[in-house]
Amino acid sequence: MDQQEQAFLSAAFGVGDERLQRRLLVGFHLIRDCCRIVDDPDWVPRVRVAKNALEHALANGTFAPDDLELAALRGLLGALDSDKPHRAAVCSALVAYGEALYRENSLPATLAAFDVLDQLWTPACQPRDRLEAAYYQGMTLVRGRYAREASSYMPLLLALRARAAGDVEYIALAGIVHLSRTMYSGNIALGLREAEKRLRQLQHHPSLRAEGNFLHNIAAAHGRVGRTHETLRIADGLLDGRYHPSATFGALDLIGVAFVVLGDLDAARAAFEMMLLAPYSGLRRHAALGLMNIHARRMERREFEQIHRYLDSQPLEIDIRIDFFLTAGRGWEKLGDLSRARAAFDEAYQLARECGLGYEIFKTEELIGSLSDPPPLSRPAEIAPDVAAHVSAMRDQHANEIAACLA
Repeated sequence: MDQQEQAFLSAAFGVGDERLQRRLLVGFHLIRDCCRIVDDPDWVPRVRVAKNALEHALANGTFAPDDLELAALRGLLGALDSDKPHRAAVCSALVAYGEALYRENSLPATLAAFDVLDQLWTPACQPRDRLEAAYYQGMTLVRGRYAREASSYMPLLLALRARAAGDVEYIALAGIVHLSRTMYSGNIALGLREAEKRLRQLQHHPSLRAEGNFLHNIAAAHGRVGRTHETLRIADGLLDGRYHPSATFGALDLIGVAFVVLGDLDAARAAFEMMLLAPYSGLRRHAALGLMNIHARRMERREFEQIHRYLDSQPLEIDIRIDFFLTAGRGWEKLGDLSRARAAFDEAYQLARECGLGYEIFKTEELIGSLSDPPPLSRPAEIAPDVAAHVSAMRDQHANEIAACLA
């Protein structure tokens, strides 16, 4: 077993969630064939084991029919199911699988899949596949705890590859990777200036994908420094249907958090419930986190604990895991359980220190310091009623779908 196979298998067994482990083991059989093609271009893939594993996973409910990861696995299986698979098709399918893993928060497995692609890709393959892989590698390194230093060269590497390929969109996306590093460092003022500068630069090479990402970061930065009204204004503009789903549903998350801060829990709930319709499980976990916060603020202990148990067992990105601990701590404090609140804050602080996430360190220290203080009074949202009406109307329009998600 070579290094990439072993890394993917370790990611599968180290995930801590039995259902996700079974999903990754299906992918492992296909990753193994990709590694064999790297070593021997004439290798004939042995996909029968993967086919059987996939059929069994569908039968026992490991995959739902509309799972993003399932569609990607089927695409990779189809590309490999040949006596002489087309290398470019395998690369494209492997990129789609790596992206699905990233969206599902399987970050170690994502890195392993894209490491395989680095070796599998040749100039005869699609240049965009290599650029897309480099983008997600950079974002995974930034968001994971294991290699933030290694992520420092990824924006430059992606920009150089994009320039060589003549693809200006990925030059802009290299800026997204760099901006993400800045934001995670905790330097919000610098991150805001960088995002606004890069957004202006898009006039020369427009990209809705990059634009949505920059706008999301700008809205988030305003929220972190208390300019909630600016967050609502910018995030509402991301709901017009032009942007990538990750930007649209991410904007709903920002809107929900902003309305929680402003004390309008009904509008916040509408935003988080809309997020339950997101195509990625990672975003749906964001929604659950927001709803957990609302239940705590409304002293609904049973519902709070139910979502807490669910999220505690889920694979979460590092920043979202920290946010989970912070939200749980505030919830336990609201419910009067100060020992559990302090334990949650301590978990968040330790994880933030390990990962060097400056903003989260400062935020956690502030929460620990104010643990015995009375909570600040919420105030109703007197501004942005249009945003509240907008998300409420969206929620009402999809009421039946949301009810199915909550059932």
